[in-house]
Amino acid sequence: MKTNTETAIRILTEYAADSPQFAPLVTETARTFAIAEVSADKAYTSLENFETVAGFGGTAFMAFKQNATGAKGGLFQKMFHYFQYKQEEYMNHYHKRSNVESTFSMMKRKFGDAVRSKRPFPFFLKFELWRMSFNSLFSPSIYVGQTVT
Repeated sequence: MKTNTETAIRILTEYAADSPQFAPLVTETARTFAIAEVSADKAYTSLENFETVAGFGGTAFMAFKQNATGAKGGLFQKMFHYFQYKQEEYMNHYHKRSNVESTFSMMKRKFGDAVRSKRPFPFFLKFELWRMSFNSLFSPSIYVGQTVT
């Protein structure tokens, strides 16, 4: 994507692990957008996550942990070898991830860096309103014709 539009979100407790959220977020994004590339940090690097993106016709570029090998096989092995043998090319794709960090930074500057609520529903509602406001600032037509419930 060439905009800083949020395509999918999941709001969970502070103790929820990141990696299991990857496939549902990619699946939700694929309902609306064609996926060509997905960049993600090493918290998401797994065979399943590489395969999820490939299942929607895209290529995942994820950072590998220091102790990673291609021993998991399959697409993980293929991308690990791509990273090993064409590291500069791979990292050019991976560093598109900085757009995500820029988006988070822009949202925090615009709305503050914390959403506080004692109950889950108001928290979710406030965050969704922030997200819609932010998306409308950077992509004004994204909600035209859509019903937000």
